[in-house]
Amino acid sequence: ESSMWSLARSWLDECFQGHNKCSAPQSPDFSPTRLVEIVDSTTFRVIECRSIKTSQRYVAFSHCWGEVETLKLLKVNKPRLETGISISELPQSYREAIDACIRLNFKFIWIDSLCIIQDSTDDWRAESATMMHVYGNALLTIAAAAAAESSESSLAHRDPLNI
Repeated sequence: ESSMWSLARSWLDECFQGHNKCSAPQSPDFSPTRLVEIVDSTTFRVIECRSIKTSQRYVAFSHCWGEVETLKLLKVNKPRLETGISISELPQSYREAIDACIRLNFKFIWIDSLCIIQDSTDDWRAESATMMHVYGNALLTIAAAAAAESSESSLAHRDPLNI
């Protein structure tokens, strides 16, 4: 498994170092309002991007919410999420995306349910208007295509002989 992540890292390094189009953000002046900072292998926190001095490169995560209620950013829990909480509180597909970020040496990930205040119409309106920039400026997007719910694994099991 570690050789798979090493290979993926080498492909990304080649892409970012050898392809000008890959290494440059689509909108250099754009920064998401919030990102999830991966503090370490067990902890994350939500940060306001304007609170950090430089523009941070990040990964975006695309997923299906599904019916199962999961942790999300709300007005009432915003201070707690900004302080930092255990990655174990997240649904499985989020944990897998964060694990991929750790293995690929990325510190920041954008996850809609954690980066948009879900019970704020104003925040939703403002953030949905910038969604194309969020995904367009991400270093890469992880798509949880195999999961119908955030609580499910996003990793599809495939027979390598059928690839």
